[in-house]
Amino acid sequence: MNKTQYFEKSANLKLPPRCPLLNTCQRCAYTIYLFSFYKEVSPGLGTWEDLLRNHGQLSEKYFTKKIEIQGESPGIIKGPHYWSFDRACPEINLFEDSIIHFPNERLACTSASWDNERTKDKLYTSEYQHYSECAEFSYYLHNKKQTKMTNTKTRTKIPKEAKVRAELQKEINSSCPFCPNDDVGHFEIHHIDENPSNHEMTNLILLCRNCHSKITKGDILQADVFKKKIYLLTNPKSEPQPKGKTINLSNINNAVVGDKNNITINNNKKTVKQKYPPGCIGYDTNKANYIGHLIKRYNEYKEYELGKGNMKFYIFAGLLKKHFNVSPTRTIYNLPDEKFEELYLYIQSRIDGTKLAKISGKGHKNYSSFEEFQQK
Repeated sequence: MNKTQYFEKSANLKLPPRCPLLNTCQRCAYTIYLFSFYKEVSPGLGTWEDLLRNHGQLSEKYFTKKIEIQGESPGIIKGPHYWSFDRACPEINLFEDSIIHFPNERLACTSASWDNERTKDKLYTSEYQHYSECAEFSYYLHNKKQTKMTNTKTRTKIPKEAKVRAELQKEINSSCPFCPNDDVGHFEIHHIDENPSNHEMTNLILLCRNCHSKITKGDILQADVFKKKIYLLTNPKSEPQPKGKTINLSNINNAVVGDKNNITINNNKKTVKQKYPPGCIGYDTNKANYIGHLIKRYNEYKEYELGKGNMKFYIFAGLLKKHFNVSPTRTIYNLPDEKFEELYLYIQSRIDGTKLAKISGKGHKNYSSFEEFQQK
């Protein structure tokens, strides 16, 4: 079950695209722990949940609203070239690229094995599952029904609402997803499952007041809102079109518009100024992009070591400038072209020296070579 099939099943069941329990489900958290390369917890030094919290993988919300594993816990066998897991959270292998360390097509599977020695079909999946089939989700629904008559919905403030609104506006391309209205200043955030305290991005959609009112009155069905959200998640965003009509005047020198209004068109084309002069690494797009690829890979590996939220990405750029004696007003891409090999070999050595690279072993490919990168 791939992402498209997964989202389609959510829509058919009139459920949110992704599991609403991700931040509070113990099965999900334990799957993350098993799939990670964190060292096993030693007696007296806290639990595996404390370890994940210390690495920024669990929030305080998890510990206050945790839904414990219902039934058997996930299990895993790991080796340098072989993985086998069972009863895992289906969303981890499907969505969490930063957690899964073996290459394969992302699938919503709970039980599978991966063997790098296989000539084909390195990933063998024995069980697929949608989150609605999880015992924890059934437990959540049961308790929700039990408390529905006694508890009233409490509206809470959306954390970092300005940032959330900006992301949602980008998602809808600054136009109401249900009508042509583009007056985003008056748009409102709607909670799709009608739970005003569920602020997951997959449960939020930005729309105009008129359409928001139609949803409240039932003129627009909740199932249609879920389908629209899934469409926005699975389709690439296009650049917003300019308002009004676009007139091509590229080959016109002078024009007369109206009765007595003269317009003079200047046909001089602006030249794009090259940011880096010839002879610099930045002048060669292939070389500059490869250096960017290596820096990004180093930051990814280092973030794994330090934990999400603890990585300061600007530090490595500063270290590179210091190592190669680059002046404060310039960047590493100002280095002369003959320094290219020395630069990329140095960054590769820094990647190979990270904790994740050492855990993965010598047989694991940490980055593409320059020749491989050019062929992509």
